[in-house]
Amino acid sequence: MAQVIHFPKTVGIAIYSMVFISLFDARMNVDRIAEFTSSSKFHTAKILKELAKYGYLKSTRGPSGGFELNQLEEEISLLELWEVVEGKFEIKVCLSGNKGCLEIGCIFSDEIYNIQNNLYDYLRNTTILSLTKKAVLKKNHDCK
Repeated sequence: MAQVIHFPKTVGIAIYSMVFISLFDARMNVDRIAEFTSSSKFHTAKILKELAKYGYLKSTRGPSGGFELNQLEEEISLLELWEVVEGKFEIKVCLSGNKGCLEIGCIFSDEIYNIQNNLYDYLRNTTILSLTKKAVLKKNHDCK
């Protein structure tokens, strides 16, 4: 079955990696992060290097090296992470690139625009800290 909303895999890896590092508040190596995100080590490393390049992570080389947050969790929005790994978030009005428009105009335009705009607002207003708090609350709730 197809997913209704599709997040690019790179965005998922970026967000989950940042939350994972934030949860443990420690330097994490790429092996542990790749395992947590269920992604290949190579793909994960590539995304983490991009996040480090743009200053979201600090990278340390060597046997005790790894990645750690380089900014406060409350200052990092999901939209910023999306745009680092996928490029600018674009809201497209037409699903079919204007190929299926009728003389009256696009039959989906308002609805599709609103859905994409809501997603944009969610990404812009949601921080790594808010997701980390949710993960901690869920973990504590599941243990009781």
